[in-house]
Amino acid sequence: MFGLSNYESRTYLALLSSGIRTAKEVSEESKIPFGRIYDVLSSLEDKGLVDTQDSRPKKFIAKKPKTALNNLLAMKQAEVSSLTKKAVIIEEKLSNLYTTKDEESLFWSVALGDNAISRYIEKISEAEKHVTTNHQYSSCS
Repeated sequence: MFGLSNYESRTYLALLSSGIRTAKEVSEESKIPFGRIYDVLSSLEDKGLVDTQDSRPKKFIAKKPKTALNNLLAMKQAEVSSLTKKAVIIEEKLSNLYTTKDEESLFWSVALGDNAISRYIEKISEAEKHVTTNHQYSSCS
């Protein structure tokens, strides 16, 4: 569910259906080993799915599903945004490495099956760009 581990999903669902619980109670209800439950609860708190009451013993409660899902969605959107920014930088660096020589522009690969049509369209588009670019340069002189 939204990138949660099995333990995180089970823990959130146990808290959601049972209300305020101690780590021991959550461990028993979710069938998560007690030695792992604090890590799982901490992770859920970091992801905005659980609130913690700093008492002795600590108590935990699930956030409302709408709030929890909004928090998870916001995290995923931030991830996508970060990946998009990184992709732009990587594309620029890779483009600097990529060189095309005239003889390479004649290179065609053979595509079979479902790829054949998309490769054909791609090659036509490349040819149109090549003709358009060369036509622009020749009409400028």
